[in-house]
Amino acid sequence: MQAVTQTTNLFGRRLAGSFLYALTVSAVAMPVAIWAVGLAIGPQGLREKILTHLHYDHCGNCAQLPNARIVVQRTELMAAAAPMGPAALAIGGKGLFYDRADVAELVDPLWDRLDLIEGDVEIAPGLDCVLYADTHTPGHQCVYVETEKGAAAIVGDIARKVDLNLEQAIPPAIYYDLEKMRRALADIARRADVVLPTHDWDTMERGRIG
Repeated sequence: MQAVTQTTNLFGRRLAGSFLYALTVSAVAMPVAIWAVGLAIGPQGLREKILTHLHYDHCGNCAQLPNARIVVQRTELMAAAAPMGPAALAIGGKGLFYDRADVAELVDPLWDRLDLIEGDVEIAPGLDCVLYADTHTPGHQCVYVETEKGAAAIVGDIARKVDLNLEQAIPPAIYYDLEKMRRALADIARRADVVLPTHDWDTMERGRIG
């Protein structure tokens, strides 16, 4: 991992001294290069890209970050490479929202930059990946970041609306195991002071935590 010359403050606090981490959870909704320019560092300055899961709206554009290590759960890549979705599904490469082009890019040519983790892993002080297996996807992970306002949880698609899925404990519609999904939502609600779902427009305001 390469250190950058200027410490960048993400989510209201510095992470691991002078190391820079990119938490990229929706590459389609916000192209990576544009997002990086918004941080005033450029795509080449980003050193980590953490994927919550490998659905087509969350894992594209990895090649736009030429120096980033790409962090994903091993079980998620295995599920994405050989999905069990219905053959007639029109989107996501006919593989239950997994796009084979995105998966192929990770396996080759980006394989040398892929960091396949297993289970809960501390990426850096104050930055943790927590596996919630068989929830929205088989290897879906949540990223917890310590901030000035407490623990912020980047939950990907485990929760889509904070009020509905976490406050009312009603699971979202797409899941593999209902009991595991309910336990994951309860765990996130217990751990997190701020929850940042990818598809909740309120995240734009809720994310102002620094």
